[in-house]
Amino acid sequence: MKSLKSFFLITAVILFSFSGFFLSTAFGISVTPISPSGKKVTGDQWLFVIGINTYIEWPRLKTAANDARSVKKALLSRYHFDNEHLIELYDEEATRANIIGKLRFLAQNLKKDDSLFLFYAGHGYLDPITKSGSWIPVESGTKDVSAWISNNYIKDYLKSDAIKAKHILLVSDSCFSGDFFRGHRGKLPEVTDEVIRRSYKLTSRQAITSGGLEPVTDSGFANNSVFTHFLVKALENNQSPFLVPSQFFTDIKAFFL
Repeated sequence: MKSLKSFFLITAVILFSFSGFFLSTAFGISVTPISPSGKKVTGDQWLFVIGINTYIEWPRLKTAANDARSVKKALLSRYHFDNEHLIELYDEEATRANIIGKLRFLAQNLKKDDSLFLFYAGHGYLDPITKSGSWIPVESGTKDVSAWISNNYIKDYLKSDAIKAKHILLVSDSCFSGDFFRGHRGKLPEVTDEVIRRSYKLTSRQAITSGGLEPVTDSGFANNSVFTHFLVKALENNQSPFLVPSQFFTDIKAFFL
């Protein structure tokens, strides 16, 4: 089992604001989501999941595709996400062109009040020359970096002037994913109702990753990795009307204690 030190919550690059993903009060019955300020939420909740097992040149993975499907199922069944705002890429679909194409679609279509949950499960690699981590699309070669997607490239899309969503939460279950917001970690404030109300109004970019700057294992529980197994448990067991990343991260760690 991986050490808890492998898990990181990265704070927003500019602001410490929290993402407001909304739990259905009737578990599966669609109700109008209410923001921390008590007002009706006007933006849409977008979900983009990527899971890759069947690599052509890289070692095949056991759980990544099912990890993405499990996260999707948990969010669609208990939170205010729907199929109309769902994008999913699995195995042979998850090429560099398709992943980048979907990121560009999000950049062109998301509105300033929307929220985005982005989940990736697949190979990650740290380039020994640039020292930058990358996602590895399904067709990527092991030595030819032309099909890799660097973490820096992905971060460019997560900027508020690229994908114009109010809140973005990135969850990456891959090796070397701690490279995403390296150098921008910060201490989170105590979570109170007032902090949630105030910070919900601000733009946020946050990431939860399964590993820092080291490899992580593909083994886990049943058909999920260790990280995603406890991620899904935290999603399913959340009793709060809002999914707050700092509390959410603590919930994931609690399953290891």
